[in-house]
Formats: sequence, C-alpha cells, structure tokens
Amino acid sequence: MATYLSKWSNGGKYLEWEDFKVQYLGDFTEDAGYSLEDQKMIENLTIGDRLDLSDGISQYHEIERLA
Repeated sequence: MATYLSKWSNGGKYLEWEDFKVQYLGDFTEDAGYSLEDQKMIENLTIGDRLDLSDGISQYHEIERLA
C-alpha cells in the first residue's frame, strides 16, 4: 500500500515543518483539498520522491512517498 509523509508549515523558514502526518493514497481527496491534478501527481510519485504543493505565500506543504 502506498504510504506518504505529509509536512506543513505556515511560514517562517521553509524547512521548519510544524506538522507531519503519515497518509495513504486514499486520503488525498478533493474533500481534503487536493485537486484531481494533485491526486495524479501524488499517485505517480515513486519511493523517495517529493511533491511540493506549497502556495508560495503563506503555507508550505510537501508530500514524500515512503512506501
């Protein structure tokens, strides 16, 4: 089963993550704020790959494929 590590930060230095959560592919739904394009990019990640979904203004969000 595909497993991911999601990281969030609301500003400050980019790599100072404030929240971490282990998630599965089925967690990345439109109801959770992920577009269909986001879902496809997440699904296409291979182990060790990271996807930056930051808005570039005030919220930083990165998803890393663990397994």
